[in-house]
Amino acid sequence: MDVSDVFRMRLKAEMQAQGFNAASLSKKVDMNRRAVQDILDGQSQSPKLSTAHALARALDRTLDQLTGDAPQVSIVPRLRELLSQYDQDEQERLAEAILNLPRAPGSAR
Repeated sequence: MDVSDVFRMRLKAEMQAQGFNAASLSKKVDMNRRAVQDILDGQSQSPKLSTAHALARALDRTLDQLTGDAPQVSIVPRLRELLSQYDQDEQERLAEAILNLPRAPGSAR
């Protein structure tokens, strides 16, 4: 599997997780719907870097996350939206608070 396949697979997964389809994502990035659909269908094997970056940014992801160069972590959109309202120091404090929350019996940390 090459980087284009990984990008396409992760792009599809992230779009689905966030409730986007080709039409809605293309509007968000001001692109032609067909161009986005061609990437998803594999018709566009190597999208331009600027296109890939715009798609990643529209999904609040980095290009590394969509190409496989970064760990794939799934965070529900509601939590991502909430965290974006806090600066980095506040996010660190929230992370510590989350780590101190009691866990359900049998759940892994």
